[in-house]
Amino acid sequence: MKTKEHLKLVWKAHKPVCGPGKALPIATLPLTDLELKAAHARLDKIAIPEQPFPISLRHELQMRAKQPAETVLKHLGGDVWDTSKLSAKPWIVLMVRMAMCEYGTHGEIDCDPAPLALELFQHYHRGEGRDEPGGIYEAARVSYQVTCVYDWLAHVGGIGAHDPREPWFSLLAHKVLLFGHLGRLSAASLDALEVRTFYEGARKRFDDWGMVKV
Repeated sequence: MKTKEHLKLVWKAHKPVCGPGKALPIATLPLTDLELKAAHARLDKIAIPEQPFPISLRHELQMRAKQPAETVLKHLGGDVWDTSKLSAKPWIVLMVRMAMCEYGTHGEIDCDPAPLALELFQHYHRGEGRDEPGGIYEAARVSYQVTCVYDWLAHVGGIGAHDPREPWFSLLAHKVLLFGHLGRLSAASLDALEVRTFYEGARKRFDDWGMVKV
């Protein structure tokens, strides 16, 4: 059961995606000019190194959109929920943001960080304040978690057609946003035990929801 204490804990994270026009579909930051510039520059580089079988960003885009990568990038800016040119645009936006944030955080594995990686790192971690609700850092964290869960559900057959306008996609992003916020609070709070209890409850409900989708 939700409590006033629980609601107060999550309100800071929930507020930017609360109410008409923000909850369904969930309010999502458009890709920035720097993210799009970096995506163009890294089309033929590995998109997400942590994947079991890493592939290039070009391959990722073409696989998800069924269109040439350059065409996908052309339509990837602006309103995330304008799916008139790309039916899977919200899903692809999150994947691209995840890939660019990973590159900005870790750089190339086998060489010194490139200027573009440093620029991305500063963009995500310092540009708009990493603790700002609704900011670019939080958007990158949510993108990472939602993309991982979404790809896993697709892999095990928990979802059918990749239509992010279905309500469950916004629900997934919202759940990730809230338990991610609770997780950070539990790591930083002086009264961590109570916060951790809320976090573990939110995570269990999320895991249960994921199993229902499978």
